[in-house]
Amino acid sequence: MRLPKNITREHILRAIEKIDKDGIPLNGDSNFYDVLYNSNYYPPKLIVSIANYFANGVELDRNSFEAGMKKPCFKLLQSNGFEIVYKDKSTLNTQKELADYLKIFKDVDVIINFFDALQTLLKNTDLEEEDKRIRFTLRKNVKQISINFGKKHVICLFRANNKNFLKLYIPEEDAEWAKKQLGYLKQEVFDTQPPASLLHFDALTSVFNNAFSSSQKRFR
Repeated sequence: MRLPKNITREHILRAIEKIDKDGIPLNGDSNFYDVLYNSNYYPPKLIVSIANYFANGVELDRNSFEAGMKKPCFKLLQSNGFEIVYKDKSTLNTQKELADYLKIFKDVDVIINFFDALQTLLKNTDLEEEDKRIRFTLRKNVKQISINFGKKHVICLFRANNKNFLKLYIPEEDAEWAKKQLGYLKQEVFDTQPPASLLHFDALTSVFNNAFSSSQKRFR
């Protein structure tokens, strides 16, 4: 896919502002490279996708174009003055750094419940802790912790507007089940194959216990 030629630096800056406000969506993080801007790091494809919304009224499907050095996505960003750097794999590599980061969520119980629920979920599936389908993502400049179980399920603890939220990115056929759980707030539907939904929950409710205990079979 050819990227639209009318995406400007202003559109890119507005995309970055949106990411700062809303966070990185589930499955939206990068694997190898980031855009470095004002000492913060952002996924290149996500920036371009959102920038197209401000330029042309629709977000680009991130699966429809490639990222990488010498690819149009990176050329577009670099030509508009943005620096692309190799992702720093050593970020938050000590217990103290991680502990300091977790303070942004302001509620110890929420953190404990989140990781306890993940551990319970893992014990009741056929997934091992070292399974390559499981990916843990944490960023300094975005207040969220994401756990990916392959491409079909993502669980995220996210802080915005001084509140903590839980997000579940799940196949669309599971959405009706999930919306019955306590703390459900809203749903976003993505035009993906297979179709998927992003569900938002209030992290202060008992959604941890109910949602995770009911979903064990879904991760087998």
